[in-house]
Amino acid sequence: MTLEANRLRRAFDRSAIQAGEPMALAREVAARLLDRLELLRLAPRDILDLGAGSGVGMEGLRARFPASRILMLDFSLGQLRNAPGRPRSWWRFGAPVKRHAVCATAEQLPFAARSMGLVWSNLMLPLCPLDPVLKEIHRTLAPEGLFLFSTLGPDTLQELKSVFARQPDGFDHLPDFADMHDVGDALVQHGFADPVMERENLTVTYPTLEVLMRDLRQLGGANGMEGRRRSLAGRRRWQSLATEYDRLRQAGLLPATFEIVYGHAWKPAPRTMPDGRPVIQVRPA
Repeated sequence: MTLEANRLRRAFDRSAIQAGEPMALAREVAARLLDRLELLRLAPRDILDLGAGSGVGMEGLRARFPASRILMLDFSLGQLRNAPGRPRSWWRFGAPVKRHAVCATAEQLPFAARSMGLVWSNLMLPLCPLDPVLKEIHRTLAPEGLFLFSTLGPDTLQELKSVFARQPDGFDHLPDFADMHDVGDALVQHGFADPVMERENLTVTYPTLEVLMRDLRQLGGANGMEGRRRSLAGRRRWQSLATEYDRLRQAGLLPATFEIVYGHAWKPAPRTMPDGRPVIQVRPA
């Protein structure tokens, strides 16, 4: 794991200890991602919640697929320990709930090839190198398995970006998020079929810039600010940025735009056997 990834993992571990509950944005996006499952016919035996964090999608997945085994994976052990329904309390009505927690990275998934019927990922992709993660997801998915995800687009935090642009200091404080068309192209390049991409802008309001920064730490979006430079040029510069952002206040609250990108794609069934013989699928009429 790189030094930057280690720093991000430690930041998530700290946020798991400090945070009382998952951020509202992650909960809302998870609910909208679950709604998209209503349009898809799927009965997976095993489900991977990739980048599970504090487990905001677990209850919805369990309600939607009660017979499936659900595996939570995150590279932050602190987040997994802080998740609602963590292993020591995963019992309901006298029977164990079929879900498990694994601490690992998305670039090296500790699962057999073709083992997952559904890989679900809520707002994790912005934190990872896209190509190796998509390669691992494709390897792990079973033929005709589904990858369903949400991520952040380039319009995210446009208000904060404008504040930094008016007070440049030579540092890139915010990450560049991939355009949804680039994500769709990457899915095809890594062997996925029939990708469907959608986007929408959600505006979340905050009482102060400090509260916004707390949510960004939980989401990982503040890593560029705090990772590349230990402080924002001191308390005076931070106050200047907060004053500049405060000019955007409406009805007593500060707006923050998040471009949410939703996508899904399938792993197609193989057309040939490992020895080159063609595969002919026979389906009942």
